[in-house]
Amino acid sequence: MADYPNKLITVLVGAMEDAEQISGASGPDKKTYTVQAVRRLAASTLSLDEAILVGDLAPAIIDIIIAASRGLVRVNEKVEPSPRCCGLL
Repeated sequence: MADYPNKLITVLVGAMEDAEQISGASGPDKKTYTVQAVRRLAASTLSLDEAILVGDLAPAIIDIIIAASRGLVRVNEKVEPSPRCCGLL
């Protein structure tokens, strides 16, 4: 079970790469293809609860993968909040 996150990301990336090969498909179409493919795979290889979890998480994880590939995700960076941000700081 501890290896599930790595496997899920690997499968999602593979499905996303497959979706990129669909000529003329829009970004949302590719995402739909990827989500459906991963849900079908999960339904045939995981328990019902695990398959439901994967199906529910897949769209959000795809968005995160795309944002990360575009350099929009900051991890372990110290960012100073704006002085206008909040009065609690």
